[in-house]
Amino acid sequence: MASVGVAGILVLAKLWAFAATGSLAIAASAADSALDLLVSATAFMAILYAARPPDADHAFGHSSAEDLAALAQAVAIAVAGAGIGFAAVDRIAGSAPPTLHAEGAGLVVMGLSIVLTLGLVLFQRRVARLTDNRIVAADSLHYLGDLIPNLGAIVSLVAAQQFGLVSVDTLVAFLAAGFMIVGASDLITDTKNIALRLGVSAAHKAAFSFLDREKPVGMGEFLSDRKVRNLQNRWARHPEGIRVLARGALSRLSLPAGTIEKILLHRNNHGLPHDVGEIIENPYILSEAFIGDDPADRIPWSAVDRAMLPSPDLGPRGAEELEIDDERRLRALMVDCLLREGVHSFLPVSELVKRANFRLARLPDWKRHQLNEHFFDVGADYLDEALTLRADENETVVYLSSVYQDERAVEKALAGLADREEMTLRRAISSDTWRRWLYREDSSLARKATEKYGSAVKEQEEIAARLLRQPLSVLAGTAGTGKTSVIQAIVRAVKSTDGDGTSIRILTPTGKAGDRVRELLREAKVPAQVDTIHSALASNGWLADNLTFHRRGGKKLDVGTLIVDETSMLDLELAAAFARMVDWDTVQRLVLVGDEGQLPPVGRGRVFADVIRWLEGERPEAIGRLQQNLRQLLNQIEGRGTAVLEVAGMFRANPAWHKMSTEQNGPDDTGATTLAQKDMLERLHAGGEIDTDLAVEFWSKPEELPALLINRLEQRMALKTGLKVDEEKPYLLWKDAFSKGPAAFQILTPHRGGSHGVENLNQACQRRRNASTIERLGVVDGLTLGDKVIQVRNRTRSNPLSAYDWNLRKVQDVEVFNGEIGMVKPSGMDAKGLAARMRSGRGKRLSRFAVEFARKPGLDVGYGKDIQRSDGRWGTVSASENLELGYAITVHKAQGSEFDETIIVLPQAESPLAMELVYTALTRATGHCTLLLKDDISSLLKARRRENAQVPSISSWLFQRNKADPLLRDRSWYEEGRIHKALSGDMVRSKSEVIIANLLHEKDVRFAYESPLVAKDGSMHLPDFTITSGGKTTFWEHLGMLDKANYVERWERKRLWYDQWFPGQLVTTKEGPDLSEDSAKLISNLVERKISAQSRL
Repeated sequence: MASVGVAGILVLAKLWAFAATGSLAIAASAADSALDLLVSATAFMAILYAARPPDADHAFGHSSAEDLAALAQAVAIAVAGAGIGFAAVDRIAGSAPPTLHAEGAGLVVMGLSIVLTLGLVLFQRRVARLTDNRIVAADSLHYLGDLIPNLGAIVSLVAAQQFGLVSVDTLVAFLAAGFMIVGASDLITDTKNIALRLGVSAAHKAAFSFLDREKPVGMGEFLSDRKVRNLQNRWARHPEGIRVLARGALSRLSLPAGTIEKILLHRNNHGLPHDVGEIIENPYILSEAFIGDDPADRIPWSAVDRAMLPSPDLGPRGAEELEIDDERRLRALMVDCLLREGVHSFLPVSELVKRANFRLARLPDWKRHQLNEHFFDVGADYLDEALTLRADENETVVYLSSVYQDERAVEKALAGLADREEMTLRRAISSDTWRRWLYREDSSLARKATEKYGSAVKEQEEIAARLLRQPLSVLAGTAGTGKTSVIQAIVRAVKSTDGDGTSIRILTPTGKAGDRVRELLREAKVPAQVDTIHSALASNGWLADNLTFHRRGGKKLDVGTLIVDETSMLDLELAAAFARMVDWDTVQRLVLVGDEGQLPPVGRGRVFADVIRWLEGERPEAIGRLQQNLRQLLNQIEGRGTAVLEVAGMFRANPAWHKMSTEQNGPDDTGATTLAQKDMLERLHAGGEIDTDLAVEFWSKPEELPALLINRLEQRMALKTGLKVDEEKPYLLWKDAFSKGPAAFQILTPHRGGSHGVENLNQACQRRRNASTIERLGVVDGLTLGDKVIQVRNRTRSNPLSAYDWNLRKVQDVEVFNGEIGMVKPSGMDAKGLAARMRSGRGKRLSRFAVEFARKPGLDVGYGKDIQRSDGRWGTVSASENLELGYAITVHKAQGSEFDETIIVLPQAESPLAMELVYTALTRATGHCTLLLKDDISSLLKARRRENAQVPSISSWLFQRNKADPLLRDRSWYEEGRIHKALSGDMVRSKSEVIIANLLHEKDVRFAYESPLVAKDGSMHLPDFTITSGGKTTFWEHLGMLDKANYVERWERKRLWYDQWFPGQLVTTKEGPDLSEDSAKLISNLVERKISAQSRL
C-alpha cells in the first residue's frame, strides 16, 4: 500500500514537471513511475492472494503467487528499461537538439521524488527482511532503480540550466535504462528458478537440499558465496530434531512465521513438549497443546489434518503410514471437540463421538471415517496422555486430562480445609462487638426501620461469628444483603483474634470487583490488601506471558486468612490455578463469597455451585446465607420502590436445582409460581411505571429501538437533573447527567451484535451525545470528548497505563482492568486549544485524550498520540486496543458492577435468555431500572423456565457429579408450546402440576404450560395449562393454597376475569388427596370431546 501511494504521487508530480520542462529524463522517470504504480498495485493483490490458507486446489497454500508476481515485476522492469533506452537512442539519432525550460520547477519535483523514493526503499527493505517476501524485495529493487533516473534527471537539468548542455539529459536517460535492465536480470533468474519448479515436491526437495550444503540446479546461483555460507551455517547450527521437524510437518503447515519460531525455538513457553521428537512422531500434538500469544491463539485440528492428509491428487501424504483412522488423528479430533466445549467439564462418550462424527462427515470422501464408542476401548494408554475417562454406574464421560487435573486440584485443596476441626479463637468476640462493627447508627435504616434493620444485622452477626471459626466457609447472598459488610466485620475479627500482624488477603476475579471491595473497606476504615487473582498469580510466577497458567514451579502464596469475593465468576481453570498457588499449610481460613443467582463463569465448570452443594451435605454449618435484603428495606422506607428486587427474585434459580440432576431430583413446590408472582407478571405485561424503581416499555421494529431507548434515557436524565431536553444541544443534558460519574446511567443488553446489541446502541448514543463534537474535533479510534467508554483489556502492573495524578501533580503508572468504565475528557495540555476549536472551528483537532474512570477519581489516564509516561518518555497508547464505547455494555460485562440507573434491552431471541442473565441484569441497578422488551413479556416468561437456568445445566464432577440433562445441554429440542415432549418432572413448577402434566401426557393431550392469555382489554393472566381439544380451548388452573386468605382473594379476582373474557373455558382442580382422580376425570372429558369432534369430521 505504501508503494502504491508513493507511485501515485510521483506520477502526477513528474507529469507536471515534464510538461513544464520538456526533459526526456523526467519523461522517462514519469513513465517509470506510472509503471511502478501498475506493478505495485498488482504486487499488492498478489500478496493478498498469497496470504490465503490452503484449500482443495492448493494444498500447500497460495504462496507461489508471490514468486510469480516477483517474476512479473522483474520482466516489467526490464521492458520499461528497454523502452526508455529506445527513446534515448531515438533522441540521440535526431538532428535537432531538445530544448529544456523551467528547469527550477523540474529540480524541485525531482528532489521530492528522491526523498519519497529513498524513504520507500528503506521501508521496503526492512519489510522484506522481516517477512522474507519476494514481492516486496522485487518492488524495492525497481524503486531503487528509480533513484538513478531521478538523480540523472537532476544532473541533466542542472547541466542545461547552468551550462546549456541539453544532450546530458538524453545520455542520462540511456544510462538509467541500462541500469534497470542489468539490475533486473538477477531477479528474473532468481525468481524464475523458484516459481517455475517441477511441482511442489521438487521445490521442497531443492530448497532443503540447498540448506544441507548441496547444490541443486537453480538454487542460490545469484547469491554471493558469503551469503550462501551464512544461510547454510545458520541452518546447520540447529539440532537435527529441529531440522527434521522444519523439513517435515512444519513445511506443509500454513502457519505465520512467528508461530513456527515458537514451535521450533520456544516450545516450553507454549504448551508443547520439550522433546521435539514427540512432535515429529505426532504432529497432531500441535493442535492439542500449542498456545501462542494468548489462550485463543491455537492451531486448529483442521489445519494439521490438511497438512498430514493432503488430497491424493495434489501430492504425497504428510506421513506415509498415516491412515484416516490413525489414533493420533482421532485423538486430536476428540481433544479439539473438547477444547471447543467451553462450558462443561466433560462430555459423555456418546456425545463426544457424535460431535467428532459430525466434523468427520463434513470432510472430503477420502478423509472421512465413522467413529464409534469402542474407540475408547482400544489404545487406552495412548488416549490417557490427553484424555481422561471417568465412569459412574450409568455412563462413561471424557475429560481433557488438564481439566480433570484441575478438578482434582480444587478438590484436594478444599477437602483438606474442610477436614480440619472448627477453630478455637484466641480471643472471644462478644455480640456487642459484632454489632458495633455491623450496625450503622447514623444510617436511615437505623432511624426509620429500627426493628427490621436490627433483625437483619442480627442475622449478619450470627453468620459472621459462625464462619469465623470455619477453616472453609461460604458467604452467599443476593445483591443488597450486605455481604461486603460481613466481609469487613470478619477482617476486623481476624485482626482482633489473631493480632494486627496476621496476614489477610482479599482476592477477586476481576479488577473492577477488587476496586469496589477496596473502596467499601476504605469507607469502613478497615485496612486490607485487595488484589485480583490474576495479579496474585502473576506476582508469584504462576501466570505466563501468554496469560495461561503454569501448573507447577511458581512461588507459593503464604497467607493466614483468604477471602475470595465474586466467587461465582471463577471458572474451573482459574480456581485450579488459585488452588495450586496457595500454600494451604499456612492458611487458617478460606471464605468464599458470592451470589448463587448470578451468571455462571465465562469459562468451564460451576465451581461455586459445586462447593455449596458439597458443603451442604458435608459441613452445612460452614454455609452462611444472608436472607434479609437491606437495599430493598431502604428503598421501602425511603419510597424508592421495591419492584426491581421482587422481579429479580423471580429469576433466581432454586438452590435445590444445583444439588441433583434432573433425573435424580423430582419437582418440588419451592419452584411454583406464586399468585403474587403471577400478579407481578401481569403488571409487567401491562407496562408503564410498575413502581418508583421499575418501568416497562415495549418495542417492535428494530429500527425504532435506538430512538425509543434514547427518548427513555433522556426522560430519566431530565428527571434526575431537573434539566429539559434541548434538541439543538442534547449534549448539555448528557453532560450534566454524567457529571457525578459514569455509573449514573447504564444500558445493558445480552448481546454485542444485532439491532439490540452493544455496537448498534453505542453508535446511536454517540451520535446523539457527540455529533457536534465529532464534526468539530474529530475522533481518536472512534472515540471523542464526552464519550462514555469501557476498558476492554487488563493493564496490570506488568503492563500499566500512564495517568496524570492531579493530587500528586505528576504522571504515574496505573492499573486499569477489563470492565472499568469512565468518561473521555481533554488531555490537560490540550483543553484550551480544543475548547477554542469547538468555538471557532479552527485549530488543532483531537489526537489524544484522557479518561477518568469511575473508581479512579483524580487520575487522567492517557490514550492516543504523545502520551507522557512515568519514566518521562513519550509514546502512543492505542485507544482501539484498550477502549470501546461504554454507553451500552453486555450483561456479562456488568457482573460485579452497580449503577444508579439502568435500562435493560431484552430481545425475542431464538434461544431463550438464561434465567441468571435476567437476574444479573436486574440486580445491577441500585436506584431505577427500565425494561425495554421486544413485543411482550414472553422473553421473561421463557427465561423463568427451569430448563433455561444455566448453572444447573453445566456438567461437572467437583466432589459430586452434576449430570446435566441432555435436553438442557442441547436447546435445539426446545419448541414453545410443545414442552410436554420433554416432560421429565422438572419442566413444571410444582409436584401437583407434574401429576396433571403426566396424566395429560399419558393420554396424548397436547398442552402449553403457563402460556400468556391476553384479554381484549390488554390484561393478561398465566393459566397453568392451556389445552386445545375438539376444536375448543380450555384453561386449567390448579388451586394450591386455598387455605390462605390472600390467595383466595386473588383467586376470586382471577375467576371473575375468566368469567368476563373467557366464559365456559375454565376448569379447576384443588390441592388434596383426590387430585389424581379429579384430574383423570377432567382429562377423560377432554379426550371424549376430542373423539367426538373427530367422529363428526
